[in-house]
Amino acid sequence: METVDIFPWEDSFCTGIELIDTQHRKLVELLNLLASRMAFRSDDIEVGEIFDGLLEYASYHFASEEAIWAEHLAGEEMEAAHRETHGAFVDKIVALRQALDGGQIDRVAEEALGFLARWLASHILENDRYMAAVVLALDEGKNLAAAKQQASEKMSGDGRILINIILSIYGSLSANTLQLMREIAERKKREVELVQARMRAESANFARSKFLDNISHAFRTPLNAIMGMGQFLDDPGFSAEERQGFTQVIMDSSRELLALVDHLIGLAETGAGRMTLETRAFEAHSLVHASYAQYADLLVQKGLQFESRVAPNTGRYAGDSQKLLQMLGNLLGNAIKFTAQGKIEMAVRELSQESGRALLEFSVSDTGVGIEAGDQEWLFQAFSPHSLSSPHKNEHSGIGLAIVRSLAELMGGTVGLESQPGVGSRFWFTAWVEVVDLPRFQRSASLTSASALMQ
Repeated sequence: METVDIFPWEDSFCTGIELIDTQHRKLVELLNLLASRMAFRSDDIEVGEIFDGLLEYASYHFASEEAIWAEHLAGEEMEAAHRETHGAFVDKIVALRQALDGGQIDRVAEEALGFLARWLASHILENDRYMAAVVLALDEGKNLAAAKQQASEKMSGDGRILINIILSIYGSLSANTLQLMREIAERKKREVELVQARMRAESANFARSKFLDNISHAFRTPLNAIMGMGQFLDDPGFSAEERQGFTQVIMDSSRELLALVDHLIGLAETGAGRMTLETRAFEAHSLVHASYAQYADLLVQKGLQFESRVAPNTGRYAGDSQKLLQMLGNLLGNAIKFTAQGKIEMAVRELSQESGRALLEFSVSDTGVGIEAGDQEWLFQAFSPHSLSSPHKNEHSGIGLAIVRSLAELMGGTVGLESQPGVGSRFWFTAWVEVVDLPRFQRSASLTSASALMQ
């Protein structure tokens, strides 16, 4: 935290009594600390703690000072008046502290600093220095009347002029310094924000450029396969079995292109804020089955085991089942892509219910390559420099995951993952849907039917 002395210490503040001067310096330090915290917008708790420290130390100083005055000036009118001045100071600080607790930090800042600067300057220069001069004269052996006369002479003439000048300066110094400090703080804050904005823009531009490089590769790969296999089909020298294989490559590449185009369209819609939700009834089992059906052939081709787990507390809901199916398809497609062997599991469970709505969690787990911890935070960002950094490792998966995140947020949910390199990953998203009540026997029958289709 930066600090500025709103109340610079001057040798003219010295009273000649070492204990009092040391404590006055401490009070000035606390005043400057309070001014810095208020000027640079520290939180209310920190400012309140400094207020408490100032009040505690002022009370300690007043007790020490009053003991000296009482020893030399007991019963004198000026000694009693001095104690009353200390009491008024404490009352004012307590009132300002209460105003601070009421959330009035800006008003308290200006009032407190103006009061403290004027009070300390006036009290030290006029009251404390005069009474210290009397005490020092008494210690020299003078009687009380002579001591007062000597102190008055010291405070008059050039000394009086100096006091008036200093009081005039400190009367406006606190307010002007506070305003200047705040302007400096605001300017530095804006400079930091501008630097951060520039860094974000540069990072976004780099990520977009990288994204376009990788997406162009993602298009070229299946297109080249289609063109190559098409040329082979024109060659009469290949057998029927080989031609069937070429046709299969064309079909697979076409599906890959279609999925890529769908992802880009979805990304454009979410980025432009044009994505809307439709409401239709669905069951969790049916979504799982439909997702499985989309990728059943690919699962068989790769020899992957597929398992589903739908929690028994799930039932029938109303929401955008097509968007949910798209989200599940994106997760399942990625899991198949990056899993060479083992199994993939899709799970659905109901996390909570509130006011006729349910929060569902959908997840897809795999035994694939896994993801390094440093790359995980970028995966759901469409223009992430990591999501498409290696076309062979994460080909266009970042687009689908970005769409999953956008749709989940549109449904009031969120996304996440747990992954361990070489072990596998679990991607999940949550979504709020409406609860649809069904008779128990009807619900049981429909779930049994949906489950049978998975066998």
